[in-house]
Amino acid sequence: MTSIAAVQSAIQALYGTDEGQRQAANIWLTDFANSDQAWESLQLLHGDLAPEVQFFSVNLLLSKVKHAWRKLQPDARRQVQIFARSKLDEVVSSSNANKLIKQRLCLLLATMAASDGADAGAELIQHAMRFAQPQSRTGHANLEVTLDLLLSLAEEAAALDSRRQISFVSKAMQPQAVRVFDTLGRVLQGSSSASGQAAPAISALKCTQAWLGHSLTGLKGHSACSPGSLQSHQAVLFSSILACVMAEDSSCINTTAEVFEVMLESEEGEANEAADQKAMSAIIQALLGCKHSLQGTEAALARALLVAKVAAAMADRSPEAVAHDLPEAVQLAELLLTCLSLGERQVAEFAIDYLDSLSTVPLAERQPQLQQPLYSSLLQVLAPHIQYPHDFTDWDECVDDDDEGFTRFREQSLQEVLEISFGVLKGNYLAYFGQQLQGAATWQAAEAALFAIRCVSSSILEMASSDASPDQPQANAQQQTVRAFLSSLFEQLCTGQGSFSQTGLLQQPWVLASAARLIGDYAMWFSRLGGPEAPLEGALRLLLQAMLLSQARLAAAKAFRVLCVRCAARLSSPAVLSGLVGLAHTALNSQQIAAQGDAQGLEDRQHVIEGLARVTAQLPAKEAAQAGQHLIAPFLQQAQACLDSESGAAQQAAALAAQLRLIACAIKSMEFGSPVTSHAGGHPVLSMLEAAQPVLTRVAAAPALQANATVVSALCEVYQGSLTCIRDSAEPLLSTFVTPCVTLFQTHQHPACLDILATCIELFGPQPTASNMLTHALYVSCSASEPVFSGNQLTANQDLVTALFHLADQCILIAPALALACGALPSLFQWAVQGLQIREAEPLRKVIAFLSHWTAPTSGLISDADKQALRVSLHNCMAQQGQGLVQAFALALVQSCPRHLLRPLANPLQSLIKDPALTDGVKALMSQVLCSQQYADLSGGVLDTESCQLFCRLATQTPSLSPNRLSALVQDFGTLARGEETSDVLLAYEL
Repeated sequence: MTSIAAVQSAIQALYGTDEGQRQAANIWLTDFANSDQAWESLQLLHGDLAPEVQFFSVNLLLSKVKHAWRKLQPDARRQVQIFARSKLDEVVSSSNANKLIKQRLCLLLATMAASDGADAGAELIQHAMRFAQPQSRTGHANLEVTLDLLLSLAEEAAALDSRRQISFVSKAMQPQAVRVFDTLGRVLQGSSSASGQAAPAISALKCTQAWLGHSLTGLKGHSACSPGSLQSHQAVLFSSILACVMAEDSSCINTTAEVFEVMLESEEGEANEAADQKAMSAIIQALLGCKHSLQGTEAALARALLVAKVAAAMADRSPEAVAHDLPEAVQLAELLLTCLSLGERQVAEFAIDYLDSLSTVPLAERQPQLQQPLYSSLLQVLAPHIQYPHDFTDWDECVDDDDEGFTRFREQSLQEVLEISFGVLKGNYLAYFGQQLQGAATWQAAEAALFAIRCVSSSILEMASSDASPDQPQANAQQQTVRAFLSSLFEQLCTGQGSFSQTGLLQQPWVLASAARLIGDYAMWFSRLGGPEAPLEGALRLLLQAMLLSQARLAAAKAFRVLCVRCAARLSSPAVLSGLVGLAHTALNSQQIAAQGDAQGLEDRQHVIEGLARVTAQLPAKEAAQAGQHLIAPFLQQAQACLDSESGAAQQAAALAAQLRLIACAIKSMEFGSPVTSHAGGHPVLSMLEAAQPVLTRVAAAPALQANATVVSALCEVYQGSLTCIRDSAEPLLSTFVTPCVTLFQTHQHPACLDILATCIELFGPQPTASNMLTHALYVSCSASEPVFSGNQLTANQDLVTALFHLADQCILIAPALALACGALPSLFQWAVQGLQIREAEPLRKVIAFLSHWTAPTSGLISDADKQALRVSLHNCMAQQGQGLVQAFALALVQSCPRHLLRPLANPLQSLIKDPALTDGVKALMSQVLCSQQYADLSGGVLDTESCQLFCRLATQTPSLSPNRLSALVQDFGTLARGEETSDVLLAYEL
């Protein structure tokens, strides 16, 4: 029997300074906490002992209750509860009681009561209410303990599962709701809300919030939570909550806001609608009383946030009420605009929620001031929220905001409310932000105006592109206004004319970035709506200029690509394109861009090159070939320079890989050409590939580069892009792609090489002229991969496993003769058995696909003879390694297979079961593996042998389950093995 003194000594050692004693005490106390004697730890709750000893004893028992309370017999639990209550009484009566210990004791009692059910909860509420009465000895009530007990009990009830929570709330809390709310009202009425003195009021508000959150009923049949019910039946509590709006303590105000939110989220009955509107009017009146107390102090800002939260909650509860029913609806909106003008983002987020809910009410049904006048005023107060901080230079130096939060708020929340505003104001919206742009005194104001015009681009373009109708003069006038505005705007931005361009603000990096995004989002204007007068080439020059600034580079590159793609027809003149390519290369080779050699810098350049290639692809074949060569010529020159360089091998390799990726980007973007481009005179990519071949050959042959995965991957991107574009035209050049990839994979096992071979098999596998070359390629690929599988290094070589089985799967689907000829199938079968144990999704997906297609060769691309040959090879492999495959399936099912691949995993299993030559053997192996206790144990105790046997019987029954049913069975058994289902899930399959 451990003595209380020993526990006390251990606790004191734990809080001591000797590290050795602390570690030993921690181990000893952990063992004690797991023993039955820990239930007596409250004996350490004595006023003569150190506070840390008392606090530890309560926490120890609290942890014990949370994890082992139900293991005690009811009588024992009752004794612990009685003892804990007596200790609370002792602590409360003590003159020097520790507040934190009192709170933990209240939580302990609430946890016990919530776990024991409604009767225990009702009893604890009665006990809590006794503390609210004046004590005979002191004449004072211990309201603090009452509030702590009631709050803890409500919070513990919220943590119960739904069934137990409903029972607990209805039987324990609901009968006491009136009495509790009466008490809370008196506490709030008599509490101070002054700064530093608001603790009792905050506690009462928190308790009110927690109890309201349980949607109690019981106030004469009405919802105890609804505003109308509280005002009618708990007038003291309701009025006291309203009074807290003017509290001087910010924490008190914040808690009041949370109470209002819970109150307004409650369900409202039809009979209570009038009462609720009356209560909401009273709430708005209280909010209006703080109109002149919304700035200058921390409490004032909290009050502004409260106004926004309450307005949003009201609008969510009843949009019609805040739109036209409530007499104070306009005053509430005006107050919200005042709060918005403070520039606080959190306030703006709730104000936007209010506006979103308001927008669900048709404009014509709102009070007049909540129609166009509201949104005209709204644009003015939104300005501080749209703009970058006034002293902003870059995000690294900004202390008032962060890039992610600012961007998310503007691109999501603000964009939504601006779209609503444009829908209401239409031309007036554009006029306002057009004036803001022209009169901008700071770059922040100019950028904000561009942002506001950009974020409603879809609505503006829809209006500008709609068909004119003679019987809709107003719509036609609005369309003309929009078109005139866009013409003027882009004329100024892209030609340098107009007052805004002359201010020099367009040269500011963040303004230029915003202009680039604007141009990209309005690409449809340049391609179609703006007509030939739209300054397309000026826009492209502006975007290339923006590429020189790091802040605008990515936005400009993306916009350049979009503009080229959308306007390819206008740009597909050899002379225009040649000049544009020259300008682009000048920009891309500039010192500013060349200095950015990271992945982001490469992505920026790829956007530009893709755009130019997409334009090139629109030219006739001969001109497209010349333009394509001109496009990649600088990259070939720089790649050649990297190959010739003898210094900085690693740096040169990275630079070489970047040039190869740019060439690959240009080539694969040529795939989108017109039919004329693709067939007349040969595909232009053939000429580009011919020009690049000397560089590609040198790269593939250089020993130092062959080992560089980055360079080889980039080289394979060029090959892949070429094959994708020219497809059948690549047959004469097949050795150009296959030979270097075979050599590179044989020497260094680069997975990217296998992807090229898979594409070659997809395109040319059935061709007799390619048979020998591709058979050799497959043989070398499997031979070079053997060390990975024999050394069981699959996890460290996931990309290789993925690429190899993708290659093998292509063979099975398109050209099985290759796999049969090179004798690779037995090895692939053995490796697939290993691959089924991989936990990563992509390689496992490829393994499953390979086995699925092999076990059921139904592809229409292969002959019946090849299908029969595949079956024979499968039967031979099953005879040698069938048990290993079934065991691998079984292990994947309960351990390694990701949940979303459980259904595909059933496909090869079903094919094996249905194969007449294999069915008996496979069923016997499944029974042997699945029905053992050893297999059930693999799930960590989740499965039992009965469930495993039932699954086996269902999966192997005659007649067999349909494919969909078997897939569902496999998925359900897999989720059962992971503890996410019960064994009942299998019973439905017996019907």
